[in-house]
Amino acid sequence: MNRHTPVHYLVTLFLLMSLLLPMLPLSGAAQTLPDNATPDAQTADNELFLPVVMNTLTPIIPDTTEVLTEDTTQHLLSVSEDGATFTFDQMTPELDALDAGDVMVGNVSDAAPHGFLRQVSAVTTTGGQTEVTTVPATLEDAIQQGAISISKQLTPADIQSATTLPGVLLRPMSASAAANTFFIELNGVVLYDEDGNLFTDDDQITADGSIEVAPEFNFDWSVRDWQVQELSFIYESTQTAALELSVEVDGSKKKEISLAHYNLGTITTFVGLVPVVFTIEMDVYVGIDGSVHVGVTAGVTQETTFTGGLRYEDGDWDPISDFDNDFTFDPPTPSAGVDVKGYGGVELSLKLYGVAGPYAAANLYLKLKTDVFADPWWELIGGLEVPVGVEVEVLGHELADYEALTIDSGIVLAQAPTNQPPNMLSNPIPADEAVNQSINVSLSWIGGDPDGDDVTYDVYLEANDVTPDVLVCDNLSVTTCAPGGLLAGTHYYWQVIATDEPGESTTGPVWDFTTGTSANNPPNTSANPTPNDGAMNQSVTVDLGWTGGDPDGDAVTYDVYFEADDATPDVLVSNDQSATSFDPGTLITNTHYYWQIVATDVHGAVMPGPVWDFTTGSGGPPPSEMVYVPAGEFQMGCDPAHNGGWGCQSNELPLHMVYLDAYSIDMTEVTNAQYAQCIAAGACSLPSNFSSITHAYYYDNPTYADYPVIWVDWYQSSAYCTWAGKRLPTEAEWEKAARGTTVRAYPWGDQNPDCSLANTYYDDTGTACVGDTSAVGSYPAGASQYGALDMAGNVWEWVNDWYVSNYYTSSPYSNPTGPETGIYKVLRGGVWNQSWSTLRVASRGIDDPSSEYFTTGFRCVFIPGD
Repeated sequence: MNRHTPVHYLVTLFLLMSLLLPMLPLSGAAQTLPDNATPDAQTADNELFLPVVMNTLTPIIPDTTEVLTEDTTQHLLSVSEDGATFTFDQMTPELDALDAGDVMVGNVSDAAPHGFLRQVSAVTTTGGQTEVTTVPATLEDAIQQGAISISKQLTPADIQSATTLPGVLLRPMSASAAANTFFIELNGVVLYDEDGNLFTDDDQITADGSIEVAPEFNFDWSVRDWQVQELSFIYESTQTAALELSVEVDGSKKKEISLAHYNLGTITTFVGLVPVVFTIEMDVYVGIDGSVHVGVTAGVTQETTFTGGLRYEDGDWDPISDFDNDFTFDPPTPSAGVDVKGYGGVELSLKLYGVAGPYAAANLYLKLKTDVFADPWWELIGGLEVPVGVEVEVLGHELADYEALTIDSGIVLAQAPTNQPPNMLSNPIPADEAVNQSINVSLSWIGGDPDGDDVTYDVYLEANDVTPDVLVCDNLSVTTCAPGGLLAGTHYYWQVIATDEPGESTTGPVWDFTTGTSANNPPNTSANPTPNDGAMNQSVTVDLGWTGGDPDGDAVTYDVYFEADDATPDVLVSNDQSATSFDPGTLITNTHYYWQIVATDVHGAVMPGPVWDFTTGSGGPPPSEMVYVPAGEFQMGCDPAHNGGWGCQSNELPLHMVYLDAYSIDMTEVTNAQYAQCIAAGACSLPSNFSSITHAYYYDNPTYADYPVIWVDWYQSSAYCTWAGKRLPTEAEWEKAARGTTVRAYPWGDQNPDCSLANTYYDDTGTACVGDTSAVGSYPAGASQYGALDMAGNVWEWVNDWYVSNYYTSSPYSNPTGPETGIYKVLRGGVWNQSWSTLRVASRGIDDPSSEYFTTGFRCVFIPGD
């Protein structure tokens, strides 16, 4: 799980694809998932779109075609990787009838999940096993005459399996959506990473957005006298898509990645007795091609209905195309030097016997092109490309592979008006000809651009020269400039030159002012404290605030002294800060705190403020329903000998000894009902979403009161624990509670997970145990050594630590609390819709602390004496 919040600039470029699949919050690499969002069982409101299959030509099957029935395929042990060798555990009458040169055809079976179509080279029997060696064959070899016509509307119910990138999520359909509609969200999907390190987020291109799509296809094929006469493949779709890209890199970029690959099942039709097996697959991809630059933004939504395809008849190929699309957009604010095309799509392919066949893609794109020497100097272009092709490996001998761009349409959505130079500079501060100004004066003005272009400013200032040419601030994006300490009693002249993005400039007037000769005054006395002086029952997460300033306009820094139960605080907790606020961290309940601000100006004049005080409140309820973890050592990290058969990740090494003081930890994850008490007390904020993956009403539904609260970020989780008189566990505290004093792969031991031990995704069957969260404590057989429940599976759990990948190499022996700073917070325990690997007690997930998901919750710890 990986969110990236410091966005330097946005390129809201293009509409992407037709179809995506669900994805978990990022906790590592791309993963293969079960169908965790398959619609419920068939109801009147959930129409099942079965394929329409027609055979319109009387089939003629030659004697040289031999169809192996289930009586024989049940004995198929294996098929070699190249598809040439079939091994059966015994000879059958059907195998005995095979001769060299015959075409061998079979339907779907365990050993041949896509069926098979091969020409026999030889049949041999050795050691009780029968081996058939083959070479490739085509439908023309197997069928003298016949036809197939298939129509299929694809729905979320067709999904068999999927491999997706982090951040791709298939949402439950709204009540108004058709049953054949996919609704997909992209949440921080990383499309490009300059250094290949997901933990550095200032060099990435990420995508957020949504897509609604309803695809279908038609396939027709006929053969006469062993030769293909007609072949057509048509792809139709209606979709609405909107996407925002966040770009934090400069320069020329060309990158295409796959977001999702998924299997939408098989269709078997018969020409006579010959089974023709189609596997339906879809690949979703995105790409960017061109140069990007700071400051480029554009937003577009595209609604598209299209039909694209190919038809082969009488030896000729003809394209099929029809489309209707509509755009809405926000006017872009482009930068010079940009010529970038963002695109994305989904490729639908029908594979015959798992080998080859027709395919089609729908590429939606948005292109932003700029040229400062052209008029207009920028254009925003939206378009649609639909390439359709056929790989004919198993279709016929006379055909050749063919591909055509059946739809290639682009329209200009917006373009720049004739550029105008920046506005004339005005309203100077200090005012023109002002006198007695501070030697630390800050210059400011009003600028802007009539076209809305970005503007930068160069500031020239010089003493006693009416034509100032000394550059003191350059390439500013703000309308202020601090020239530094000036001389007292001196006449200064200054001028600002504004330049817009296309390169037009406006030179402002020359202004002047005179500095004063009076002595420096000390800073203002700090005032207006927050919390109010003497305030009672304050939160343990309160922030300190005050007002300050300087009568001369000098820059001021502040030292903060803060101490408990001492009316003369002398503990310096922050020094030389320019802000008039300070976060002292989580405080102790029912404690009297004293604090004081000392202000210093740039000349060294000091002004101590008064001593203020406040008292914290009692916090939340006392600890309850917790398990006790005694003081002592345990081994933390990954031991490959006790790791469930998985390899150790580098961030889980080395295995090292850790000592922890005694503590108690919640027996279960915090529930919806418990979290609601904190909200009622005014100490917590609501989850960002009230639904789960399968329950539209989850958080505020009494049915799920004892289920884990989800959709809460790290800050909300920490606030709850503080209100409850506890805190989030450190990573070491969480791992000891899950592992105990014996090295083991999972909380219960080294036994592989199953649906009696944890709410997880069951690797052996490729299904989720529940398909959503379960009530806390539902898996007592999976309890840890100390009796903690759900330490593996159900939902990820926030812990207190910042994340650094190599922290274990320098972690202290006693009571480690993690790195002092970081970008991401650690998550532990795995989740209900993810591989067993994440359930290991050594597994470490990470996420931005402000992120929240339907798979993330938490539990708290209580430390005696805190």
